[in-house]
Amino acid sequence: MARMTEQQMGAVLARAAAFDGRRPDPIVLAAWMEAIGDLGYDDAMQAVVDHYAESTEWLKPAHLRARVKRMRAARLANADLAPPPADPDAADYGPRLREHLRALADGRSLALALAPGARTPAPPTEDYTAARAEHAAPAPPGPAADPDPPVSATPWCGRCNDTTRTRTRLTPEGGLERVPCPVCGPATSGSAA
Repeated sequence: MARMTEQQMGAVLARAAAFDGRRPDPIVLAAWMEAIGDLGYDDAMQAVVDHYAESTEWLKPAHLRARVKRMRAARLANADLAPPPADPDAADYGPRLREHLRALADGRSLALALAPGARTPAPPTEDYTAARAEHAAPAPPGPAADPDPPVSATPWCGRCNDTTRTRTRLTPEGGLERVPCPVCGPATSGSAA
């Protein structure tokens, strides 16, 4: 799990502010970074929502740490804990096993299943394709969608708006602004190959 950036922590505080009206400032941001900056961004964002869905208590860093700890434990409890393929006597087996468990706790089990060299899934059957076409939603009324929308040449990171490739950032004044995603960048003209 990667440490959160200050920008990501600002987004966590902004999400909390949407629930409780707090006014994040640089001092609060620095304190939260020190207390829970080691947590994963996606887990922290979900923990804010989960906290306010179940509690009226003012959110503190310890609440987020406890919720993220429970989320990671639940992922491990519900995951297939089969060890990664390797020779148990190999020198790198221990580190590989720890990384496998860390990935499961982070919610990255799908990425492990689709790692290079993994079995490629079979294409959908004709019956499945026909049924999907039969039950497809009708096109919305109005002008046709752009058949070749702008996309970035970089794959979508999954942490930003997938259309605009932007993220929300907390400004020093306590407001919010949209900025280009630092991972996958803003949308550019042309199609992805």
